[in-house]
Amino acid sequence: RCPPEDVGGPWGYEEFREAIADVNHERHQELLEWWGSSDYDPSQVDSRNLGKNVEALAAKWKRRSRKKT
Repeated sequence: RCPPEDVGGPWGYEEFREAIADVNHERHQELLEWWGSSDYDPSQVDSRNLGKNVEALAAKWKRRSRKKT
């Protein structure tokens, strides 16, 4: 699972994960409101959705015509 958009790079993502997981973290409530829920689990993968997105991207790349150089 990729980091949320605009989380602040690797360091922001690390703090986001820590804050969401720890109700006593000083930024827990702030980041919870920003994210919208507490159900963020970076180890949980939606393989069905991921597969659909990869297939759609592969189909898009396949449709592109190749330029001769």
